[in-house]
Amino acid sequence: MLPGKSRGAGAAVAKERGKARGDASVRNALIVATLCLVAFGCARVAPPPGGPQDTTPPEVVSTFPEDGEVGVDRKTPIRIDFSEEMSRESVERAFEITPAVGLRNFRWSGETVLTEPLEEFLDSTTFIVRIGPGARDYHNVAIEAPYSFAFSTGVAIDDGTIAGIVLYRDEPVGDAVVWACQGPVEPDSLDVVAPCGYTSGTRADGTFTIRHVRIAGDPYDVVAFIDLDRDGRFKTTDESGWVVVNAAYVQAPGDSVGGIEVQLKDPIRSEEDGQ
Repeated sequence: MLPGKSRGAGAAVAKERGKARGDASVRNALIVATLCLVAFGCARVAPPPGGPQDTTPPEVVSTFPEDGEVGVDRKTPIRIDFSEEMSRESVERAFEITPAVGLRNFRWSGETVLTEPLEEFLDSTTFIVRIGPGARDYHNVAIEAPYSFAFSTGVAIDDGTIAGIVLYRDEPVGDAVVWACQGPVEPDSLDVVAPCGYTSGTRADGTFTIRHVRIAGDPYDVVAFIDLDRDGRFKTTDESGWVVVNAAYVQAPGDSVGGIEVQLKDPIRSEEDGQ
């Protein structure tokens, strides 16, 4: 064999080997990416720095179960898809479900969060999932407004409504927390009122609407307060708030109670100190 042909054959072999190694690298990368998705928990890869500042509020683009879905399996997971990657801690803190349900650890994959009940959901019950105003993306941009959706393990969605306005010194209060509760609403030994009943929040004009309220023989109390530390609890010694007792009767399907006015009071500590 001529020397020139021998060198050409060797180069061809080397080229084929290089191509094989490149193909193997691509395959390995695809395998790792696939395993990452299957595991549903790989570390987030941050976008490269630089570029225009992100000012677009994130949004919820889809959920499972879907809003208004009935006949949901009592063991079903809850999935929320956002429009972009989120600050995971902020979303988990802002996540609420009514009636309260114990949930397993949140699991993330990109823009999607998944959780599931520790025990089966109650039968024939409407559940409301709410993402509160504290949820933010990785650029610290908050969602534009709280997002909620409802599903039922029964054949229908509860459709009672409680609405009104929250004021402080006769001025509307935006971004206040509002609960509709049954039973005594009282602070514990640490002067803290734990979340109870249905949860909503006020709009910029101070108005609120609590939807999907269940028919009940007893009236609902309405609790409103300014959640300064965003912990979802009403600290009566630190946060302005008030409870309107026997505020709303929801006794028949489709009952809608409106016109409830909640005038927030200063914290108890401030009143005692004469502030």
